Amino acid sequence: MLLCADVNIFRLREKGRAVEVQLIPGKKIPWCFNYADRIGANRAVLIAPDEWSKGLVRVKELRTAHAEEDKGRDIPLEEL
Repeated sequence: MLLCADVNIFRLREKGRAVEVQLIPGKKIPWCFNYADRIGANRAVLIAPDEWSKGLVRVKELRTAHAEEDKGRDIPLEEL
């Protein structure tokens, strides 16, 4: 999974997207979303095993009026 994620990170960067990867072991999902918010990201993309096996990633908008309530949405990897 990690190698596939690396390929997709590269693809996103080629499209001009800023991508930061969080690989600190033991960090919980809320910590990762908070980190993305702290660095000023517009959205956070979670690549987790369950979603990945279905060809999906979880996207959470961080800069919308309802960002606090947004649990994110699963979208096909190709739509990133």
